[in-house]
Amino acid sequence: MASMRKPGRGRARPRSGATPPGPSSGATPSPEKRQVGRRPSPPGLLLTIGVLWVAAGVVVFTRVHATWRLIPAIVGAGIGLYYLRGAATTVLRRDELRRETGDE
Repeated sequence: MASMRKPGRGRARPRSGATPPGPSSGATPSPEKRQVGRRPSPPGLLLTIGVLWVAAGVVVFTRVHATWRLIPAIVGAGIGLYYLRGAATTVLRRDELRRETGDE
């Protein structure tokens, strides 16, 4: 089956006189565009999810009457704390960015 492939279908090489792809030599990125990658999630959403996870951990700890209830309670509360930490980090980063750019 591999021998039936057409030759020359491999990786394409640029011609010898071609310029490499990318920004032109005169273009400089603007200093306002500092966001690289995905934008952070809204802190309100992270706060809501974090509170729900912590509440689920408390409910599991208080309402489940099994010997293994401690494990899911700790896991639920721990996940909630990670979300709360993410919300706090997002708020702090936004405030820091506003102070740097002078948008206050």
